[in-house]
Amino acid sequence: MSNDTQRIEIITGREPRRRTMQRLLAVANALEGMSRAEAARAAGMERQALRDAVIRFNAEGLAGLVDRPHGHRREILSEGEQAVLVHRILVGPDPERGEPSSWTLPDLCRFIEERFDKTMCPQSMSRVVRRL
Repeated sequence: MSNDTQRIEIITGREPRRRTMQRLLAVANALEGMSRAEAARAAGMERQALRDAVIRFNAEGLAGLVDRPHGHRREILSEGEQAVLVHRILVGPDPERGEPSSWTLPDLCRFIEERFDKTMCPQSMSRVVRRL
């Protein structure tokens, strides 16, 4: 039994994530000498998934077998635009200039559209305002 296989088997017993555990088991099986098809079948995954796991294991070691975080959408407003929005909210509306007596989410959406030519729905504006 190779050192890599021993380490993988030790980690596999403690790994709470199913997909990561499958990758660890499949790579351990492949390191033990099983064919890729047998190793993948024994771990409950497809041969192509095992191939991808082996490539990640060779490049990054055991850390390459762990699920990677999912990406996030880019924010609609840049940091500068967010700063302008925060300033606008903190200064408050000016009823003498025809602005409402207090900001509502649709009012802020109209401000963003007029100022930055970007459209936002009130729900998205609510998330932005809460985060800021």
